[in-house]
Amino acid sequence: MAETASDTYPSRHGEKDGAGSSHGADGEPIHDLRTGGLKAVLAPSSSPLLASASLEPGSSTSLLTEACAQSLSQGGSAVQLSNAPDTSPVHEVEPLAAYPCPICFSPPTYATITPCGHVLCGDCLFTAVKTTMQRGAYTLPAGERMIARCPVCRAPIPGWDGKGGGVIGLRPRAVFSL
Repeated sequence: MAETASDTYPSRHGEKDGAGSSHGADGEPIHDLRTGGLKAVLAPSSSPLLASASLEPGSSTSLLTEACAQSLSQGGSAVQLSNAPDTSPVHEVEPLAAYPCPICFSPPTYATITPCGHVLCGDCLFTAVKTTMQRGAYTLPAGERMIARCPVCRAPIPGWDGKGGGVIGLRPRAVFSL
């Protein structure tokens, strides 16, 4: 009988999804993605942008930082941590098959994350940004430089070079059939 794993986006570090994801050789959680009978294990590509990005606002490190800041602002000198189990609600991850690319409305292929947090198909993102920049070259005053922007929210994409700079790509680490 085939494993009933749910398609998931990467969840918070150390958090298990409904399918009971395991950890890879590098200690990072491995998450499953199923589309059309294929199972792919995705991992963010090695990128300094990913390392510096704060993509997990509810992570335990930010909660600890908030607790320390609150304790110090109230005149306390130390924070006591209890061994009680975490009672915070577990956030349900969204299945990748249910998430549409905001440009082509299909599940993202060669999923790419912009600095503002939008997930799009790699081809859709590159085509949209390239087309917008080419169109802007005709409408901007002479000598003014066109800035690459997210096609969803128009936020600037710093470091855009047209070859993958400034965005984070998700690549399959392993693909096997079910």
